[in-house]
Amino acid sequence: MKQMIKLGLTLSAYAVAACLVLALTNNFTKPFIEERAQAELKQSLGEVFSEAASFEEIKVTSNGVTNYYEAKNSAGDTIGAVVVAEGKTYDHAKIAIGFKKDSDLTITGMKFLELSDSPGFGQRAADPNEKVKSGKTFYGQFAGKKASDGFTVNKTYDAVSGATITSTSVGRILTNAANCAKRNLLK
Repeated sequence: MKQMIKLGLTLSAYAVAACLVLALTNNFTKPFIEERAQAELKQSLGEVFSEAASFEEIKVTSNGVTNYYEAKNSAGDTIGAVVVAEGKTYDHAKIAIGFKKDSDLTITGMKFLELSDSPGFGQRAADPNEKVKSGKTFYGQFAGKKASDGFTVNKTYDAVSGATITSTSVGRILTNAANCAKRNLLK
């Protein structure tokens, strides 16, 4: 019995020490992780709206929208927006979409920030080597599309072969993002 108690206490001591080390590591690395995430987000904003000189985050509440950034030119005028929206796909996706401030809300670009769908199928939507019927990447086909035309899979955009659920769900996420951009850009 004493041997079991001794082993239990030893195991507990190792568990407490491991928890302390993990907590200290988390506290030490958290600022670096957050800084890197912000740098990656800033880079993504520039990728989906390359004409913008700067971005200003605006607080909005909209279905599925996590962040909204006004895209500004060098004179400080609003020329569009980048909407970060998320939603359920086969699993989950978070997407940055750029919209020009024009009557059609023309898409300037789109980028997956997160896509946790199944490898080999849904993940192919974010694969730069995967082409759809138009010969473009799945996400690349949206640049130049008019949000006013809507997002209907295999009508206004091509689906990824074998990933119909992901492709259809991306259309819903884009619709939510376009609705948010419309409400805020075309006031």
